[in-house]
Amino acid sequence: MTAQVKVASALLQRYVGRYELDPKFAHDFVLYVSVKDDSLWVRPGYLRARRVIGESESRFHDSEIPDLRVTFIKDEKGNVTGLTLNSETGDIRVKKMPPPVPSVTGNTTFKLAGHLDAEAVAIYGSFNNWIQTKNYCAREGDGWVCRIDLAPGKYTYRFLVDGVGLLDPTNSVTEADANGLVDSVIVIKPK
Repeated sequence: MTAQVKVASALLQRYVGRYELDPKFAHDFVLYVSVKDDSLWVRPGYLRARRVIGESESRFHDSEIPDLRVTFIKDEKGNVTGLTLNSETGDIRVKKMPPPVPSVTGNTTFKLAGHLDAEAVAIYGSFNNWIQTKNYCAREGDGWVCRIDLAPGKYTYRFLVDGVGLLDPTNSVTEADANGLVDSVIVIKPK
């Protein structure tokens, strides 16, 4: 086991963000990197967050899967551009995603109060094939807003707050999907 290296908090903050796996490996799969209690945490997609242990200023190993390494990649100016996941199956390069561009025009408005410390909030559902990286919300007032053009019909959806799916707290209409997961429901009526 390698000795643990204490990485400066300011440097850890530069690693925070969303990293998207090449769709050739996994469709719509995002790694969420955050800092909590002066430690770096990585959350792969829907899985729970796990602490990564510093081996150097840019290389970390997973606290639960010891042979999994995360190495951050920087450009010549020192900006973090991505990371490499290294395991016994080989290296996978993962690109850092740019800040999300919010979806602010459309006939349907979704609002989520709170979550002001979130890096990215999105709306996903049956209207976009449950793609997490398509419809981002903009920070507005004390929460988040997303507008999408939806044709008349019934849709199931969830909010995605830094990779964690949430029901719409202002909408009590829900239904279970084929897997038994409960989603919020919205019906768009014809004009």
